[in-house]
Amino acid sequence: MKERLRMAQANYKTETGVVRSVAANPSCHWIWTRHAREEMRNDQRVIADIQHALTNGHVDLIERKQDDVWRVLGRDLDGKPCGVACAVDEDIPSIKVITTF
Repeated sequence: MKERLRMAQANYKTETGVVRSVAANPSCHWIWTRHAREEMRNDQRVIADIQHALTNGHVDLIERKQDDVWRVLGRDLDGKPCGVACAVDEDIPSIKVITTF
């Protein structure tokens, strides 16, 4: 039996805490791109599904672009896997949802 090599994965515990906190904040300003809304519609998801995934999921990738884009993996309200690419601003607080998958 061949042994599988596993690449070390980044640990985004701090970022996961930030996205969960901001998403759970009742004062959070939510920004939804057209693309995110289209993907939500295609996947038959509603805003509450995405908010639930962000409040309970974990950050597994950060891409440095115009905004730092955080990929969050979680589950929707029905328990189905749900991914979200978003930009988080802890100071305002706000979340820009770029896409869902």
